[in-house]
Amino acid sequence: METKSLFLRVNAIRPIGQSRFLDLLADTVRQLSVRFPPALLSDGQDLTIPDSLDQTLPVHDRYFGAIVLGVLSNDSGSTSERTAFLNEADCAYRSLWREAAAHRQIGVAEGGVQ
Repeated sequence: METKSLFLRVNAIRPIGQSRFLDLLADTVRQLSVRFPPALLSDGQDLTIPDSLDQTLPVHDRYFGAIVLGVLSNDSGSTSERTAFLNEADCAYRSLWREAAAHRQIGVAEGGVQ
């Protein structure tokens, strides 16, 4: 996920300076990493938090909206923005979880059904 795209989207909603944005982004990513497993957050990659807008954030693209809302809620402290952030993050997680579950065959081993 492009950090600069996140920065531009956040600033289209509420102007935030670059260094403040990066601090809020780090807080948001930490909140997500505590809440969701790495396999469904960053596709199992090491979760490194960018320290410039030119770096990429190794988080699945489906969390884009949640991250934008997370940065905004961490900036304002608004409970309604926080609720929207958590709801959006949960939706992204459930979507990825369903997709991963659809590719698994539960109860099937090499020799047949167990």
